[in-house]
Amino acid sequence: GPMLATLATLFIMLTIYKGVKGFLASSIILVLILGSIVAIPAVRTRYVEFVDNSWKNEETAMGVRIPLWKASLEIIRDYPYFGIGERNFRQTAKPYIGHSLHVMSHAHNAFLHFAVTHGLVAFSILVGLIVKLVYDTLPGALRREPTAFAAVSVLFVFLLEGMTENTIGDSEVAMLFYFLMGTFCGTLYRKGINGPLGRPVVKASGHPD
Repeated sequence: GPMLATLATLFIMLTIYKGVKGFLASSIILVLILGSIVAIPAVRTRYVEFVDNSWKNEETAMGVRIPLWKASLEIIRDYPYFGIGERNFRQTAKPYIGHSLHVMSHAHNAFLHFAVTHGLVAFSILVGLIVKLVYDTLPGALRREPTAFAAVSVLFVFLLEGMTENTIGDSEVAMLFYFLMGTFCGTLYRKGINGPLGRPVVKASGHPD
């Protein structure tokens, strides 16, 4: 999870920062990695066995997530509006899965878990917040403004990592994310680069703040 999220973010941000050169450099690195998997028999065999076992074996890190994700979708279907509440995931998910898993404290997906516990009403608010953060930071990152670039990097890592971990529910991770994004967005706001709704901040005098 963390490694894939970091690699994906590096690929995206290098492309944004360096344009075509960044995309080409990232693509070359990706091709080399994939080429080594295909060209080297020992690496290819180990990779295929790892992927196959990871998805089918519920004792592996990836295998245990599949039934949790399926159960989460079914719970959202049955409790769509306001969810099941905090600290109820384990006992609620077990009947949907049919048996116990060695890890059942959360859905191992931040967005599924948030929707399960808080419902789709609160989830729509979360989506709106994420869209707002992207809208306020991405334009500056595309212009290669350092603060905006750092903000988008942190945001991408947090969101991508949330696909396999409960980043929103992990208090230390969430607090650090909120602190960093608040600092970045506040700095951008003061610079007049990306104010509310992505517009430059303008004082009553008509000059950017």
